[in-house]
Amino acid sequence: SDRIVWVIAAWEIYKVTGDEAWLRQIYPIIKNTLDDDYKTLYNPQTGLYRGESSFLDWREQTYPKWMSNADIYTSENLGTNALHYQANKIIELISRILEEEGEVYLERSAAIKSDINKHFWIAERGFYGQYLYGREYLNISPRFEALGESLSVLFDIADINKAVSIFEKSPVTSFGTTCIYPQIPGIPPYHNNAIWPFVQSYWNLAAAKTGNERALVHGLASIYRAGAFFLTNYENFVAQTGDYNGTEINSDRMLWSMAGNIAMVHRVFIGMNFDVDGIRFNPVIPRVFSGTRTLRNFKYRKAILNITVKGYGRKIRSITLDGKPLLQNFLPSAINGEHDIEIKMDNKRFGDSNFELVKNHFSLTAPEIKIENNKISWNKVPGVSYYLLYINGDLPLKTQELNAIIDSGVSGEYKVSAVDSLGWESFTSEPLMFVPVKNLITIDIKENGKPYSEISTSVNKNLHLKAVTDTDGKYLFRLRYANGSGPWNTDNKCAIRTLLFNGAVTGTLVFPQRGVDLWNDWGWSNSYTLDLRKGINTIDIVFEEWNNNMNLIENKALLEYAELVRL
Repeated sequence: SDRIVWVIAAWEIYKVTGDEAWLRQIYPIIKNTLDDDYKTLYNPQTGLYRGESSFLDWREQTYPKWMSNADIYTSENLGTNALHYQANKIIELISRILEEEGEVYLERSAAIKSDINKHFWIAERGFYGQYLYGREYLNISPRFEALGESLSVLFDIADINKAVSIFEKSPVTSFGTTCIYPQIPGIPPYHNNAIWPFVQSYWNLAAAKTGNERALVHGLASIYRAGAFFLTNYENFVAQTGDYNGTEINSDRMLWSMAGNIAMVHRVFIGMNFDVDGIRFNPVIPRVFSGTRTLRNFKYRKAILNITVKGYGRKIRSITLDGKPLLQNFLPSAINGEHDIEIKMDNKRFGDSNFELVKNHFSLTAPEIKIENNKISWNKVPGVSYYLLYINGDLPLKTQELNAIIDSGVSGEYKVSAVDSLGWESFTSEPLMFVPVKNLITIDIKENGKPYSEISTSVNKNLHLKAVTDTDGKYLFRLRYANGSGPWNTDNKCAIRTLLFNGAVTGTLVFPQRGVDLWNDWGWSNSYTLDLRKGINTIDIVFEEWNNNMNLIENKALLEYAELVRL
């Protein structure tokens, strides 16, 4: 679901090259991708896009162990939504250049921005939360997520007050900005308990934009320390030790680490910001990095630029092109030939903003819960200060008890988290749904003497079901399925279908892989709340053109039965 990240790069290529043929090539690809993603990922209840964290794609490295791939699909991540916001903005800009209709994308981007700020901003923390997660009812994970925070600042999702707050209040450790914070206990370093130089680079770009000198100095030092000590641009290093030894996987000469390092020169010290019609210069240089820097033979469209920046600060005192003043710090794209640009900074510090380092920290383990005899109970978590009990997505109840009475006559979803002495909340327990027998309807899907029905691109492309109830009411709908097409943690053979309820499109159902050849390993799809009416209701599971996965060939699952839970 974060595949649209390439849109940002494709647009940047156009801004640098001005190649209209490239723009015409990428336009239909971007448009088709965004249109399909809107149908597949958009959640009208929150206004956000579902799916996995951008780049943080190692499941248990940043998600609770209980979360299945269907659960991850249901979640809504900060960084991924920031990318969808920016991608919709970009396609609208491209539409204007190519004189195509693009107003709908501008409307979508504005809505995504509004809902990111509505659902992710944690006022008491002063930064955005990591993601919304759960099953039937979502709650915010209050962990800090460095890439998502950075993109929110760079894309202007965060206003200036939020941007300042992010850099003053976010938890940053001695060796750099960790991918997430606090860390997850019992999970080895990779995305968890680690610093990635390319993420640190985005954080630095956002710090430069916001004007937090201390945050920028620390971020630059994080990159340069690693490069100096390791004598290469490693992919990541352990947050706890600052050493590249100890992460699950690592690579030297990693391209995105190298790109981040180079970007510190091009975009921070030299201050190049590319636009459709030229380059706007805005160097941001902390006092400790004061000096003279020259970038020679930089190729830009039909020009070769030699750029010298002198001094420090974030405001330009003077800028010249071949000895003549360059108006508004802007170099038009029509320039050609070889030219010299000299920038003199105002030599003033911009370091009044707060910035504090924190010790690396691990959250508590998530409680495990059970429901017996009209009571929910959970284990005692060492180091806990108190627990938070979530019931049907309502605001959590604070308690120091290890159990609570539940209403045995009402369906409900329950989960519990543990909060430590520093106020950091663990992941929640796996949600448990309590369902009185009277509230459960099961729809058998077996066919041809088999204990299941197969769905694929050629079999049961429209699976028609009926649900009969004696009263109107809200029901939770989900399907028991198996998918042995591939491993659970990689590959691209998730079965995808469109759900129609009483003839109307309701949303997308996903049936992710559960293990190679594990066609007898059953799990739950994602779920939807349906307003059933008294009598017969129709439910159709349909393969539409936009349900093609990225494998394009294998899109198969086995369905055992459907379940409707009266809420």
